[in-house]
Amino acid sequence: MKPLPSIATKKSYQRFRYVINKRFQLRFVVFMDLVAFGVIGVFYGASCFFYSDLQNLPEMMPHLSVTEHQAIIEILSQRQQQLSRVFAASSFIVLGTLTLLGVLYSHRIAGPLYRLTRQLEALAAGGEPQPLVFREGDFFQEIPEAYNKHLRVAFQPSSDCSAGITVQDINRNLKPVV
Repeated sequence: MKPLPSIATKKSYQRFRYVINKRFQLRFVVFMDLVAFGVIGVFYGASCFFYSDLQNLPEMMPHLSVTEHQAIIEILSQRQQQLSRVFAASSFIVLGTLTLLGVLYSHRIAGPLYRLTRQLEALAAGGEPQPLVFREGDFFQEIPEAYNKHLRVAFQPSSDCSAGITVQDINRNLKPVV
C-alpha cells in the first residue's frame, strides 16, 4: 500500500458554483425568506393598526371643523400610502439580500458535506484514501481533522498488521449495516 500523501491543514478552492445541494440550500433560503416575510408582515400590520387608530383622530378632537377633519384624514391617508411603498421597496431589498446571503451561508454548510460525501464515495468505490481538506471559512472544520487523524491511524503501517492490505480488501470484508 502506498503511503498517505501529506495532509494540508487548509486549502482554498475556487468557487464557481454556489448551489451545491439544491434541496438543502433551497429549503434553507426559503425558510430564511419566510421568517423575514413574517417579520416584515408583523411590522406592516403594526403600522396599519397605528394608522387605522389615527383615523379616529377627528372624533378625539371634536373642536375641529369638518374640513379640518377631512384634511387630517387625507394627510394620514397619504402618509400611510407612502409608508406602504417604503415597506414594499424595503421588503424586496431585504428578501433579495437574505436570499443571496442564504445561498452564500448555506454554501459554507453544503460545500463541506458535499466534499466529504465525494471522499467517502471514492473510498467505497475502492479508491485510495486521500486527506480531506475543507476551504478556510467553511463550517465543520473538525470533520477533516478527525477524518485525517483516522487516516493516519488506520493506514499507518505497524508491526502487528500485515503489509499490503488495500482499501479493496477492507471493502470486501465489510458487511452491510441494517
